[in-house]
Amino acid sequence: GALLIGAPALCADAAMLKNLMFEIVSAYGNKQIASEPMQYADLAEWQNELLETVETEVGKNFWRRQQQGQVAEEEFAPRLFSVTLRPRTIAKLHALAQLYDVSTELIILACWQILLWRLVDQTDVTVAAAFDGRVDEELEDALGLLTKYLPLQCALQENDRFDVVLERLSKADSNAKKWQQAFSWTTQPSFFPLCFEFSSQAKHSFADGLTWSIVKQYACIDRFRLKLSCLEHGELLTLEFHYDSNAYTASEIKRLANQYQKLLEGVINEPHAGISELEILTADEWRRLIFDFNRTAVEFPTDKCIQHVFEARAAEAPEQTAIIHQNEQLSYQELNRRANKVANYLCDLGVGPETLVGICMERGIELVVGLLGILKAGGAYVPFDPDYAIERLAVMLSDAQVPVLLTQERVLDNLPTGASFTVLIDSEWGTIDSYSDQNPSVDVHSDNAAYVIYTS
Repeated sequence: GALLIGAPALCADAAMLKNLMFEIVSAYGNKQIASEPMQYADLAEWQNELLETVETEVGKNFWRRQQQGQVAEEEFAPRLFSVTLRPRTIAKLHALAQLYDVSTELIILACWQILLWRLVDQTDVTVAAAFDGRVDEELEDALGLLTKYLPLQCALQENDRFDVVLERLSKADSNAKKWQQAFSWTTQPSFFPLCFEFSSQAKHSFADGLTWSIVKQYACIDRFRLKLSCLEHGELLTLEFHYDSNAYTASEIKRLANQYQKLLEGVINEPHAGISELEILTADEWRRLIFDFNRTAVEFPTDKCIQHVFEARAAEAPEQTAIIHQNEQLSYQELNRRANKVANYLCDLGVGPETLVGICMERGIELVVGLLGILKAGGAYVPFDPDYAIERLAVMLSDAQVPVLLTQERVLDNLPTGASFTVLIDSEWGTIDSYSDQNPSVDVHSDNAAYVIYTS
């Protein structure tokens, strides 16, 4: 048979469910409960008195130093995705815990902290861990809601090793346990978005010839965005990835679960590795990243020049971003407009189909404007790297015999003389800007030269 027990979140937590099962089993087997259970009203009064003590004030100051920013209140729709670790992985996990003389729970929490740090790209990632609040002997069997999620701050750096992170997190965990009764929500957000909990339960209990076991257990006492809940049940270890479906999709959480298992395996196999070196991508994700996302081949019209294809795109989506470099970006319309001014200026200098135009510029938006401008004018660009030695550039320019050289004033001192006409796209932009921003009418075709390049 099965017994279903449900209770509001204000009345029960995971530890309370286990204690309640123990009382039911004891009562069924006609066993006396060791002592009179503490009444919740007595517990509330005792905790209120505890919060007034001098020692607790020290604990309150500790939690004030861990103060978090506010989290916006939104609708909450919890869901979960669970995986059970393989026996071989579990055995290695326990062996690693013994090696570092820590609990399996702390290893799992450290991996969770590292994964979140890798994904959010922030030095400080606060994970709130569940503490059941039953720190005194008389509270061990107490029924009711005593669990709190307490923030564990653990700053991580790229060159940290896993064992260093484990030591740091162990200290944060010990401090939280020490001061858990002094925790107050008055200096904290309404809830912690990133959470963790670990629970262990006996495989079976026996009473009056019957075997009792908890088949399934679920406790949700507070909101969250993302929570890793680890359940140790006999020889099994199940990872439940709880998430707010308003913030994440099921596919995102499944990918997160795969990444966590990959990182956990990396820690088990290489516990001395740097945390930034631990692999989090599965083989399938690597394949998607390297191959699937790079399948960008499309049919290109062989009868059109690239500048004409660009012009068509600029007409279709003028406001879409075409190029970004550092803090500057241009839309298709603006990039096309600037390139047209350069093109019309070059046409006025006599550039046309098959005309070689040298370009020696630093990488950036001006370089792209210059390249497009040369193509729009019908010319073929000849690139020169401004980092080349001046002697090498002199030989190349002399050999190429370009009638026009498009460059920038800041690289001019590194260039030899030799071009018939040198255009400084930066300092001479005032003149270039006076030219038309309309697409130039140049009789250029796809079989005309687009560029000439020096190779090694």
